[in-house]
Amino acid sequence: MPVHEPEEIDPVYAAAVHSGDADAVLSLYEPAAAFVLSTGETISGIDAIRETVNGLLALKPRMDLTTKKVIRGNDIALVYTDWTLSGTAEDGSAINIAGNTTLVLRKQPDGTWRLAIDDPGWSTT
Repeated sequence: MPVHEPEEIDPVYAAAVHSGDADAVLSLYEPAAAFVLSTGETISGIDAIRETVNGLLALKPRMDLTTKKVIRGNDIALVYTDWTLSGTAEDGSAINIAGNTTLVLRKQPDGTWRLAIDDPGWSTT
């Protein structure tokens, strides 16, 4: 599902995660997007982000996102989001993580918006 306004990114992202469809999640990113891992390392590109998304989806997660603020400037937008995620690890243990995301979205030539930078602001709960 494409994002037509930056304010739509959180519900569309959550729906893509809940669907369990990695391609749906990845379609929200630009091909050379940057993503900050929980280690603080930054990766870039869909192939690198796919590995992280596959790991996330393996948890069968429930993700709740709350948009806190959107700042728009021409063809870019900065989005601040609080999020929580619960899921199940491979060993059956419960996983609960949260963060305060900072996103940079860029308007695409077709008028949709995609993630250029995704910094989840990881923490544990």
